Amino acid sequence: MENIMLIISKLEKTTDQIDQIDLELHKTIMKTDFDITPLRNELKSIVKFRTLLLNDLLLRINENKDFNTRESANAAEIILNLKKLGSINLNISLPTDKDSLFLINQIKKISNHSYRSLIYQLLSIIYSIRPDVFPINRNYKDSPMESSQLRHSLIQLDEDNIYLQNFIPLSDYVRIVFYKSTGVFPDYINIIDVRNEIEGAKESGLSALAYNFIVYNQRYSFVVFKGTGANIDYSEKPFTTKYDKIIWENYLDWRYNVNSILAGNDHSLEQIKQSLEFIEFLSDKLDPSTKIYGLGHSLGGNLVQSIQLITHKFDTVYNLNSAPIQLKQIRLIKPDLFTNEIWDRVLNATQIGGNSETVQKFKDITGLDFSEVRNDYIDHDLTQMFYRLPNTIWIGQKIDSKLPFEHPFKVDLYNFLTREEIQWLMKFETEMFKQLEESSNSVDVVRYFAAYIFSELRLLYNNLNNPYVYSAYTDFINYLYTSQLITVTPDEVTRDLSESMRKNVISQTLERTSYLKFLRSINPKTMELILYLHLSEGARFFVSNNKKS
Repeated sequence: MENIMLIISKLEKTTDQIDQIDLELHKTIMKTDFDITPLRNELKSIVKFRTLLLNDLLLRINENKDFNTRESANAAEIILNLKKLGSINLNISLPTDKDSLFLINQIKKISNHSYRSLIYQLLSIIYSIRPDVFPINRNYKDSPMESSQLRHSLIQLDEDNIYLQNFIPLSDYVRIVFYKSTGVFPDYINIIDVRNEIEGAKESGLSALAYNFIVYNQRYSFVVFKGTGANIDYSEKPFTTKYDKIIWENYLDWRYNVNSILAGNDHSLEQIKQSLEFIEFLSDKLDPSTKIYGLGHSLGGNLVQSIQLITHKFDTVYNLNSAPIQLKQIRLIKPDLFTNEIWDRVLNATQIGGNSETVQKFKDITGLDFSEVRNDYIDHDLTQMFYRLPNTIWIGQKIDSKLPFEHPFKVDLYNFLTREEIQWLMKFETEMFKQLEESSNSVDVVRYFAAYIFSELRLLYNNLNNPYVYSAYTDFINYLYTSQLITVTPDEVTRDLSESMRKNVISQTLERTSYLKFLRSINPKTMELILYLHLSEGARFFVSNNKKS
């Protein structure tokens, strides 16, 4: 068994090596003169080495007498799945300016997180047979919350939707995750899903899991709230079913983002209300000695911060690239949190959004500090845009991590748009989700969304002669271009529109020419970099060992 563990250790090392290649590619993705040849050759070598390791591993498992027939069959199937993930073509010749993105997309096909997941499932099978081959950290004395690897692993677990359980239960998988992060195995694991306990959670799009452990007689509960995205089984067939769930659950999350966080209105409050119900449920169910930790990413971070502001239930909080608290929303669901006088003062003090000055005013007015809360951010993360909106704040520490490379994305809209233009954008988005309220499935969402966008664009085009409308439009296009979100210049876009208006063919141009040209101008490199740094997949490399800001 020791030789099998040694091979698996080498396979794990290859996942770390590919993560580093992926990181280097993203750090240089915006460079036009970066030669990816050394990285492509390194990736080829790793993929080839993996194949040799897997062949050897399969042979040794088949020969090992510790495995019974079922365990051997499951292990063999895992190895075959690992081989499938390694099947990529790195010999394709592409134009230089697309090579970096090409290689990133090839790494996505390898699916490094799925690869690691399968390795952990294999380790779980081995643990059930021979726990003695896993060395234990005898010096372990820390709280598991102090392990940044465990925090990010649990957040990543929720991001990657690893609920497949083809070979082992999720709890057995999480046992390996815990061990890899701390060096010890928990004595007990129990996982509670909000969708199984709180009525309406699935329908609202809320996704949260409570990972409950006992380690050396101490009880812990890690309550992880998922960010915007679809909570689905990515192996599900047919594709149309999977696609339907992706659209629908993203719609539910963005409905909450826009109505509750951006606008702070009384629509779509189900997710925050159900989150509060879930925490009360856990508080009643868990042993009183349990240390309860809150973890969240993006939208999930908004929920965790909001729960802590209202209930103070978490002993410690960790959020990654968290959306802010919207104080208008908190007042709607918990009006007695403060007196009316304090509420008025707080809302007045945070009119310009969340920054160090307004957060300090909030602390001074309320007397609340929340030193147990840590919010890690990438400096250019898209959630930072929300903090420019009225009545948004964070609680506790906000730790901004500067990137060691140039990132073109601009998060401060006020450098490009006037306050009135930003208010118009907010109104545009809230009105759009009002139109989408009639949706009952993903097809409705796509249909109503397209109808609203086309209707608003026609209205915009027809009013471009209005100086205010024209100025707002060009300011927004300039923002997109400066952030390298689009590759066409503002002058080019304006020229296309002017030509369309002169020929009086706005409707045809909208659908067939200008609109399609605009879509084709979206910069995939910038979009890839924004997403990579927003998710734990990329952000985890930059958020460690930073001082409080």
